[in-house]
Amino acid sequence: MRNISYYIALEELGVISRELCSEDGHRQFGEMKVEELPDNIIREMQENGTVSYWRYNADISESRVIEIIFAKNALNIRTIKTCAVIFTVIAVLSRLGAVISILSAL
Repeated sequence: MRNISYYIALEELGVISRELCSEDGHRQFGEMKVEELPDNIIREMQENGTVSYWRYNADISESRVIEIIFAKNALNIRTIKTCAVIFTVIAVLSRLGAVISILSAL
């Protein structure tokens, strides 16, 4: 049994998506308590007071989820590395400029 926060986290990572349940689904889930809802169903209260039921499309294996997360992490690490290189180059150039400025003052 998975917690709904698991599905929300996967949705935020872009691994899975959710879709609005059909009218039959709304009737079926409307008769249930929140604790009785299936793991991949979320109840959402709208601002106008209506209740919507969303189904997470979780037809994905655990190994595939791990592969996708590792791929996203690799992209993030590459971005961090690029930023570190840029800041290092800027720091070296500023030090070089300071040395040239000091030497030209002598």
